[in-house]
Amino acid sequence: MLMWRRRLTQTAVAPNLGISQPALARKLRGEIAWSAADLVAAATTLGVQISDLLPPGAANKNSPTNPGEAVFSSAVSSEARLEGLEPPTS
Repeated sequence: MLMWRRRLTQTAVAPNLGISQPALARKLRGEIAWSAADLVAAATTLGVQISDLLPPGAANKNSPTNPGEAVFSSAVSSEARLEGLEPPTS
């Protein structure tokens, strides 16, 4: 919803992430995983914290042995979709 609220198109956002519009569309649909660098770039572009882009509860899944790994791996899995970027279509 953040892109929609700010009236940002995929074509406008994709270059800020260093990817093409079709690649961004696939990421938004959950077909391509989001990397940690993608999340940082998206948060910077949208002016939000990375945690604002993660599914609810994802920020609480850090493992004590490797903080951050669980957050990003759960947030970028092919099943997970980032919250807030576009309005739901279904």
